[in-house]
Amino acid sequence: MLRLRTFGVPAPTDEHGHTPPALGWGKPLALLCFLSLRREAPRDEIVDLLWRDTDPAKARNTFRQALHRLRYALGEDLLPPDREWVRLRPSPRLW
Repeated sequence: MLRLRTFGVPAPTDEHGHTPPALGWGKPLALLCFLSLRREAPRDEIVDLLWRDTDPAKARNTFRQALHRLRYALGEDLLPPDREWVRLRPSPRLW
């Protein structure tokens, strides 16, 4: 189970109160916070939002790495693969 606090400083914690290593500070956490509010968004919109000032090819690569870290931390069932959209499925494991 993962609890994500988005009021104030973002803080993801597991059932023991620890932050999962894949969700420390950075873009994966920003992506998770964004998806916790929106639930889904086109990949291009996310890349533009979080990597606007980066070369487009590098931005897409960095986005894929951040998404991979999120899938590792949450599971592919919560972030199913899709070429166009990123969707965060509701789950009792994420609160």
